[in-house]
Formats: sequence, C-alpha cells, structure tokens
Amino acid sequence: MATDTQPTTARFPALIFIDGAKLRELRQINGMNQMQLGKATGFTGSYIGHLERGTRRSCSPSAFVLLCRVLHVRDRMVLIDTSAPCGESK
Repeated sequence: MATDTQPTTARFPALIFIDGAKLRELRQINGMNQMQLGKATGFTGSYIGHLERGTRRSCSPSAFVLLCRVLHVRDRMVLIDTSAPCGESK
C-alpha cells in the first residue's frame, strides 16, 4: 500500500511576494494609514511600510491571508508580485 510521504505544508509556499504599490493603494482605498492597518492585522505600521516600499518583499501565507481579509481583497492575486524571481526572499 502506497502512502503519501510529503508533509501537508509542502503544498503551500513558504513566502508570498507582495506588490507593495498595490498594498499601499488598497490600504488608502480602505481609508487606513500604515499604523491603522498594522493594528488591524496585528503587525506594526513599520512592517506595513516595509512591505509597501519593498524593503521587505515577502510575508508568510498566514500574514498574506490576514492582509487580504482586512483590506477586503477578494482576488488575492492582485496583491502578489508576479515579477519576483522564485527563490528570492527578503
């Protein structure tokens, strides 16, 4: 009998690359500043700023889902930076 030896977390990426400009746009559309978005997500305003400026380009899948939920993003692909090369992280 064959068993699946892959851990269940292998199906999910370790990091998701964020489009910082789109994050800023969505935050502003929702009438929030960086501190307010940080508070609503449990992150700091500084962390949000780093994501927006691109000094931090990626976040965990759980952080990504939380950002999308707070910003009312239905199509989560709009926040993903598809130009980021695979394997690059910051």
